[in-house]
Amino acid sequence: MGCICGKPDLEIGMQQYRILKPFAKGGFSQLFLVEEYKTGHKWALKRIDCHSKTDIERVRNEIDVQQRFGMHPNILTLKCFTDDEIPHGIRFSLIFTFYKVCDKFLLYRQNEE
Repeated sequence: MGCICGKPDLEIGMQQYRILKPFAKGGFSQLFLVEEYKTGHKWALKRIDCHSKTDIERVRNEIDVQQRFGMHPNILTLKCFTDDEIPHGIRFSLIFTFYKVCDKFLLYRQNEE
């Protein structure tokens, strides 16, 4: 998870991130808490390894939907993403706004009022 030599675990464009810890895993993806090097801001990293054209198309569609509707208050905001070649496929790394469970609930309640 963070490199002892101080190098980032992930770079997307000009942004550098350090992986702090995993917090969820599903059949299709893994979620990590990451920290932006410059600001110390916490983000959620969704990492998806795709090994078929169908999987790749599914992720590209998810990215497209996030970019079009990500400003909606009930949808997490996609900050940035990258895709990198891995053996036998592509690894997508998507950076989302990170909310603690209670933070998301409070934000939802404020939007209702």
